[in-house]
Amino acid sequence: MAEILVNLDKVSVSFAGRVIFSGLSWEIQAGQRVGLVGPNGAGKSTLLKLIAQELSPDEGNTFRLSGLTWGRLAQEPVMPEGETVLSAAMTGVPAIAAIEQTLANLEAQMGDPAVYEQPAVLARVLAAHEKALAHYDLQDGPRYASRVKDVLSRLGFDQSQWATPVK
Repeated sequence: MAEILVNLDKVSVSFAGRVIFSGLSWEIQAGQRVGLVGPNGAGKSTLLKLIAQELSPDEGNTFRLSGLTWGRLAQEPVMPEGETVLSAAMTGVPAIAAIEQTLANLEAQMGDPAVYEQPAVLARVLAAHEKALAHYDLQDGPRYASRVKDVLSRLGFDQSQWATPVK
């Protein structure tokens, strides 16, 4: 039996008195590939927000596997000036960027004489780095950039376009 990643049980969502969907039940299992297709206004984005736990249902129950990571781009993204196609795509999983920043901070501390000249302090920084690195590996961080580039290629973006400003 496949592991259940997401389960929606008879969920209903309404906005401003308009029913977006009602009594919806859906399950996503590990290994499945899912496509979500429908006309504008059908509730696709609302459903994704529900799965991402950015929204709670008016009725029904939702389950999402603990530790499940999730990445998506907003329909109307706001991107900083100078953002490129590649840098924008790399923001799809913010947790990985946060771990990378933590690792960079810890590595900078390791190069600081105030840290490396004090064995107890260095041991604490090394332990924190080891823990962050293990978490990074669990999130598949070392392969994240290559996966993002593969997706961009599959979407039809040639490597020469990756540095193009998204604006």
